[in-house]
Amino acid sequence: MPFFDKVFSSEIIKKPVLDPKGEELGKAKDIAIIKGDPLPVVSMLVLEKKKKYFMLPWSALNIFNKKIISSKIYGDNLPPMSSAKSTICLSGTSLTSR
Repeated sequence: MPFFDKVFSSEIIKKPVLDPKGEELGKAKDIAIIKGDPLPVVSMLVLEKKKKYFMLPWSALNIFNKKIISSKIYGDNLPPMSSAKSTICLSGTSLTSR
């Protein structure tokens, strides 16, 4: 996935995330990171749809910029949110209460 410009987390929160057909998977709720060396690494986007939370692995993103966020996977293959002790959400979404 080419990445040409910086994107702030506040610019993508609440933006729609699209599947390969252009249908909405949900809205970006949070960005999850894992401890890296020397810097943290983005591991996934947390999506919200109909008050349910889903995980979109960073590797499943097709386009990611200020205007468009699209995925390589469809909604049927989107895993529900689960807890991961090594994962930190930037906006404070609790992974353990979902």
